[in-house]
Amino acid sequence: MDSINQHLKISKLIAKSIGGDIGPESQKELDSWLNESPENLRLFNRLRDDNNFKNWEEIYHRFSKEQSWQEIEPLLKGKAPSRNIWMISLKFAATLLLPLAIYILFKVGGQTTLPVETTKMVSFDPGQPRAVLLLDNGQTLDLENKDTTVNLDAGATDIHIADNKIEYTHKKKRNQSVQYNTILIPHRGEFFLVLSDGTKVWLNASTTMKYPVSFDGNTREVELSGEAYFEVSPDADRPFIVKTNHVQVEVLGTHFNIKAYPEDKLAQTTLSEGKVKVIANENEVILLPNQQANFVEGSRELNVQNVDAAVFTAWKNGKFMFVDERISYILNDLRKWYDFEVNYESDDLKDIRFSINVNRYEDLNELLKLIEATDKIKFSIEGNKINIHKR
Repeated sequence: MDSINQHLKISKLIAKSIGGDIGPESQKELDSWLNESPENLRLFNRLRDDNNFKNWEEIYHRFSKEQSWQEIEPLLKGKAPSRNIWMISLKFAATLLLPLAIYILFKVGGQTTLPVETTKMVSFDPGQPRAVLLLDNGQTLDLENKDTTVNLDAGATDIHIADNKIEYTHKKKRNQSVQYNTILIPHRGEFFLVLSDGTKVWLNASTTMKYPVSFDGNTREVELSGEAYFEVSPDADRPFIVKTNHVQVEVLGTHFNIKAYPEDKLAQTTLSEGKVKVIANENEVILLPNQQANFVEGSRELNVQNVDAAVFTAWKNGKFMFVDERISYILNDLRKWYDFEVNYESDDLKDIRFSINVNRYEDLNELLKLIEATDKIKFSIEGNKINIHKR
């Protein structure tokens, strides 16, 4: 942000957010600014940390002396910087105090980013397109080599593999039994395929999907373990069905994401476009765009909530995006992509929350530095294990 007015405007939005007094339109504007760069997210996370309240008081007094804002000074002068005092002050901060403090961080302090205490890191390279394709006849194809080009004849279907993509093309009606292929995406992998009906599927790391080479019945069914984003080709006569360990999702033609890793004990369906039916046990719900159904293993209910679908499908577009999410959830996603183990110094660290929007193909070190910049946690690395410590 270059102009004073723009800085003050964003400052007010941050202040309102921290004070719990931000409306939907203001929140949307703030989210847009947060998504502009990792630096913006780093600043926001640092400022909303309770431990920084006393730092804001220090900034305030410096600004007050320089600019002679005598009408503000009595609010805090001579008072201990307790959380209660600051929560009350934040109501005023939305219009005056905190915007000035944040503005100083941008301009008066002569910096656009906050100092970062870095930890010496071991390199963790990001994932890349790689998969193993198991054919119906038992043949296995390793698709890690980017130069791999394979053409297969599977009866009524041609299979073309090239440029990190598998494409099935339906030729004619089959008379023989249905053939199935299974694609396995390892840690640090992803892949894209087009099914015989034209449905597009993006497969995330640590994912397995079994599917027919050709859809010839009254339904189009696939089995999924892991995470995938589907753009289903419309066919009013043949529903498209995705089966996981715990839920079944039925559609005619739509865009949606399913995250159902067995070890997570959670099946999560997020709808981007169209309409889907989610079934679990004896329960079923209809999702509309920007709605999400969650089913936890051992429960008997499907919980539906309104979300920003773009956050939960960002991985498909080469991003890691999390909004006010627990670090345990974030690292659980990251470890599948970067292939590392996690160890927490104490369980309470798992519940610390962060907002992140970064390139999925960057080295993990850059993301860890961004998280450390909030002064909430720090990392140390032993071999392939990342340890999380208190500040």
